[in-house]
Amino acid sequence: MGNPRRKRTQITTQCAGGEEEVDRLSNLPDEIIHHILSFLDDTPSAVKTCVLSKRWKHLWTSIPDLSFHHVNWAFLIHTFLRRDPNTKLHSLRLYICSDYALYSGVDGVALRNWAVDNAVRYGVRHIDLYHRDYIDRCPVPSALLGCRTLKTLTLRHLDVSDLLLSSSCFGGVTDLCLEDCVFNGCFCVSGIFPNVVNLRLLHLEVVNGVMEVSGTLQLVYLDMVGLVCDKVKLSAPNLRGFRYSDNGSVINDFFDIDLPSLRRAEVLLYEDGKADRVFKLLYGIRSVESLAISIGTLEALDKARLLKHQTSSFSKLTFLKLLVSPNKCRRVVRKEIKAYLLSGTPRSQRVDVVVDRLPYYPAED
Repeated sequence: MGNPRRKRTQITTQCAGGEEEVDRLSNLPDEIIHHILSFLDDTPSAVKTCVLSKRWKHLWTSIPDLSFHHVNWAFLIHTFLRRDPNTKLHSLRLYICSDYALYSGVDGVALRNWAVDNAVRYGVRHIDLYHRDYIDRCPVPSALLGCRTLKTLTLRHLDVSDLLLSSSCFGGVTDLCLEDCVFNGCFCVSGIFPNVVNLRLLHLEVVNGVMEVSGTLQLVYLDMVGLVCDKVKLSAPNLRGFRYSDNGSVINDFFDIDLPSLRRAEVLLYEDGKADRVFKLLYGIRSVESLAISIGTLEALDKARLLKHQTSSFSKLTFLKLLVSPNKCRRVVRKEIKAYLLSGTPRSQRVDVVVDRLPYYPAED
């Protein structure tokens, strides 16, 4: 097998008039061709594309981004076994359904662990791992727990309990995304990832139990969607962006919120929730300058005549976006709701108010 980094000679093609013309596509640097191939949906498509040129024939063995989604598992193994050992792996996206793998005669867990172990060996920096098992959540691959090269990590439909037992995980991770993951006990980011001092972005979706996000000194953006938690504690001194969506469930109980540097927030409440929890959440994000908020819950509180007895805690607002449900024919917001949200802002301070539609509404389903 030829080395894709070998010295290249200029490739030409014969024109109809007998003149030679430089083949500009084939003469592109390997890095540019790899970048072009990265826009394809998955690795099998990228490998098939390499037949377009003789010089591209072996480029698939050094592709920096690998993506496998319900592929022929023999092809996945072949891709790793034929990979150029001198190249680093930039990213791995792996989507596995245990039932589908079993139907193909493959142990999904063993194959997943083997692929992740090889990715770690090639110094992978970004991993997106989806593992659906309709019987039980599968544990996190053990090779991930000691990976020192990771920068971003996305885990979906996994049991992350093993992370509680590791004290050396993900020292360099800056972006972490957990979707529909389960764990034992209290989910405490500072407890699970004590060495993640560089964490800047955290996305949590459909997580159960008691939630605590604290001790993350570098965290600048937090996204929380559809949590099913008894209690939620947030303490992040440098957090500047925050998004919360109840995703159609009851609003969580935020018992302690300390976000002194928060500047932008998006709060999407689709259910009536409990009034005390709503006011507690809004008070916790009181330092925001830009706020986007759905008004469905506030409308319910207004009908119950609860807003008239409350004063907004927002004193620094300069931009306010009010989001209405998509099924409303007109974008009308009751003046009482506007008055409540702006009641804490000094009259001398200008606030730009915009009314828009919610990007997503559970009732539509």
